[in-house]
Amino acid sequence: MSLRFVQAASLSRCTVPGRCSDEIQISWSPPPINWVKLNTDGSVVADSNLAVGLFRDANGFWLAGFGLNLDACDIYSAELWGILQGLQLAWQYGFRQLVVKVDNMAAVNAGHLVDSIQDLLAKD
Repeated sequence: MSLRFVQAASLSRCTVPGRCSDEIQISWSPPPINWVKLNTDGSVVADSNLAVGLFRDANGFWLAGFGLNLDACDIYSAELWGILQGLQLAWQYGFRQLVVKVDNMAAVNAGHLVDSIQDLLAKD
């Protein structure tokens, strides 16, 4: 599996559009031709812990998506569950050239799910 990790831009926490100094425009960029892009995100809010992701091709067409309800966990684990589930589905669907976009690169580099993710990447 060919894989590229890309960090997504952070969103501003400003609630008044046009009045915040750290406001940025967010847009989706396509993967290279013949590649698939996986966008993932984890969320930990009160009693609702989620990991979600979606796959799109170079034309921006939706190919597949997923959502996971998670047990109590920290944000790094939620992010990693999203990456792991996305990589498992990518393998299952035959997506062998994959760009993975995450908004928390610290989660990519640490955590208890990293070994499982690395095992998936080692598959031919």
